[in-house]
Parts: sequence; C-alpha cells; structure tokens
Amino acid sequence: LDRTRGQKLQYLAMLSVDWRGFDGFEYMSPIAVKASGITEAFAYRHSDNLPMTEVLRRFDAWLAEHGRRYLQVASGSDSYEGFIVDADKVQEITRLAEGAGLRVSLEGF
Repeated sequence: LDRTRGQKLQYLAMLSVDWRGFDGFEYMSPIAVKASGITEAFAYRHSDNLPMTEVLRRFDAWLAEHGRRYLQVASGSDSYEGFIVDADKVQEITRLAEGAGLRVSLEGF
C-alpha cells in the first residue's frame, strides 16, 4: 500500500462471511474495524442463535456509534460482503456504486 497515492488499508478492506460464518465474522470483524481507523476494539462472541443479518445489523449499530457504517454489497451469493465507511459518506458511496452498476445498502439483500 502506498499512502501517498491514497492506497490506505481502510479504503481497500472488505468483509465477506458466509450466511452461517459466525466464526469467520468473529475473527475478521475486529481486523476490519481496526483497518477503518477505529481505535476501540470490537469484540464479538457467537453466543446466541441470531441470524447473520442480525449480527451485521448490530455490527452496523456499533460502528454508527463511532462515526462509521457497514455498507453491504449485493453479490448474488449466500455470503454477506460489505465494507466500513465514514457515516457521512454513505449517500455519496451509494450513488457512486449505483453509477458503477453495484447495489450497496445499509440493509441486507
């Protein structure tokens, strides 16, 4: 990565988990949070029978408390792909994604 060219990890990190990939989410979500620039650690432990959609909703709510949001990408698969963005950039990124033929949303697909 070359920071002088705008290639920062927080702009390139994407989180992808299977619809039942709770162990993957537990491992990868703190890495994605750190890459987004949030210094507070995100701790997740799969302890109840929540569906992945609810886990991601709660993750987004936690991120919102830190000025970030989790945008999901419609990939057409049974996995959930998304990335963390600054909360004030959600509309702009959504518009840019639509222009590129991608569907992104704060809600799952």
